[in-house]
Parts: sequence; structure tokens; C-alpha cells
Amino acid sequence: MLKKVTVSIAVLLFCSGLFVSLRIGHVARYYRTAHAWWSLRANPSLVYTVSYSEDMYCGGKIRTGAFTRIRARRSDGSWVDSSVSKSGMPPSIRMVHLASGKRIVAYDSLHCTVTWGVRPAQGFDRLDPGANCLAYRTGARTRDEYLANEAVRGYRTVKAVQHFGPQRLTQWYAPDLGCVPLRQLWELRDQTTGAFHVQTAWEAISIETAEPSPVLFDVPADYDEVAPSELAVRSARMKASLGGEALSSSKEQTIRDQNADADAEYAQNHVPR
Repeated sequence: MLKKVTVSIAVLLFCSGLFVSLRIGHVARYYRTAHAWWSLRANPSLVYTVSYSEDMYCGGKIRTGAFTRIRARRSDGSWVDSSVSKSGMPPSIRMVHLASGKRIVAYDSLHCTVTWGVRPAQGFDRLDPGANCLAYRTGARTRDEYLANEAVRGYRTVKAVQHFGPQRLTQWYAPDLGCVPLRQLWELRDQTTGAFHVQTAWEAISIETAEPSPVLFDVPADYDEVAPSELAVRSARMKASLGGEALSSSKEQTIRDQNADADAEYAQNHVPR
């Protein structure tokens, strides 16, 4: 079992043109955790739709509003995390977590999905607002280091930081919204100087506390259901074609090999969409 949990869908770097970091190999890891499934029981009446603007940094250049993100939660406990590139390049992705326990990873830009059965919760619902979002509802502490209390969009937030090797993740959790973060900062440490440089930064631009739009949770019936390796290959093909290139057969096989573990877990836990 992996110790770390993928916190965001991924970090995309834009430098000398647009480069998309593929994250498909982490699809299975996203659902692997030792913590109990709390999403159906935590804050049953809490609803919100938080919209974010995400900026990308590379080589001293800033791509303002490169992505739009939405995190929304329904009163039945279902929630969704979506990310859409304003450039139209992949991935445009939604992580749909239904109250039934079904998890659907929908790649809208590729018209395909990866669907899992009941898996442990990975959302912010499993964090405990009563513990300032620094512990899980199971009582176990998170890896966050508390920094300060700050206000974001009129909500009290708990600013905390985590370290993942050379990466540093700072988040501003909102206890009154069930610990959903209203601001996030990914930084990478320079191996020579030790200084941290911003890679991505996003912040809430609007917060609605009403039942979210059903469109956020709906998946078109004509989307293909595929295994993680096929999803990774399709994404790589699309990226290559946008650059006027074709994905080589050797590169395609490498991608499939890299996703072998994800495919194995998918085979064990896949359910019909």
C-alpha cells in the first residue's frame, strides 16, 4: 500500500509552450488509503460549490487562470472535483464520488471514464472540522503542519503545510465548509539553492452554499469505459497530436507497462458505470 495520497489531480507545468503532465498512473493510487470510509456520514447536510482560478508558473512566466477548478458537494454526500484547461488541452477531468460509494474518473476531453466500486473516501469529508481540519474523523492526525488562521473569501481558514520530498503543499482549509480548501499552493524546492519556487497556485473566486448543479455529477452515456492504461495512452495520443506528432508504438507500450499495477487494481474493483 502506498503511504502517500495524491492530493490534487496533478501538477501541470507550462514552459516554452504548453506541456501536460500525465497523471493517469496515479488514478488507482488516488483511491488507496487506510482510513475508513466517512464520506456518507460526515456533514450530511453540508452543500457547496466552490469555484477556483488556477495559475501556472514556469521559468519566471505566469499563466494566469490557466485552469478553472470546481469542488462541489451535494446534500446526499456525493461530491465532485473538476479541473478544466482554458486552453482546451487535456486533461479536462472530473473525480465524481457518489454517495453509493462508486467513484467515476471522467475525462471529458477524451470522452471516457474509469469507474471503481466502493473505495475508501479520499475527499476532504474525512477531515474533522472540530480538529481544525488537522486530523481525520477517525482521530488520526494528518501530515499537515499548522501555520496560522487566515480569512479567505470571508471564511475562517486553517493554513497548513505538508512536504512531499522536494515538493511543498500549502492549503487553507475552511472548517465551516467541511474542510474544503479555499486556497492551495504547490512549490518545488531547487536542489541547488534550497529555495522553493511556485509551480501552481489556486484560490476560490466564488462560494455558493446551495445544492450544486446536477451537470457537475452527470456522465454522458456515450463515454467509453476504459482501463487506466488505455486512458493514459489516449491522453498521450491527444497530447502528441496537438503538437503535430504521433505517439510511437514503443512509447505506447511503455505507458501501458507503467500502468500495469493500476490495471490490476482496476480489474479487481471495477464496477459498471
